[in-house]
Amino acid sequence: MVSPFCLTTPYNLTSNRFDEEVYLTREPEFQERLDALESHIAHQDVTIQELSDVALKQWRTIEQLTTRIERLEGQLRAVEAAIDRPPGAEPPPPHY
Repeated sequence: MVSPFCLTTPYNLTSNRFDEEVYLTREPEFQERLDALESHIAHQDVTIQELSDVALKQWRTIEQLTTRIERLEGQLRAVEAAIDRPPGAEPPPPHY
């Protein structure tokens, strides 16, 4: 199988470095595959952003519900404490 992407960099023995010229060849099939991959990645980016938005919205909802539950638990404790008091433990009304 021929590689769809060939990159060769000639080494210059006299200057002991690689020449700046880079030979790049692409076959048409490679460009089609690359375009398909780029399209696929773009769709994945959109999906990831949508999932991130959903997760953020759910997190905010969870925080709101947690706050409401804590408030309701406090109210329930207050009602339970009022119910558990013996009748004589109530202070007399202010007009006595």
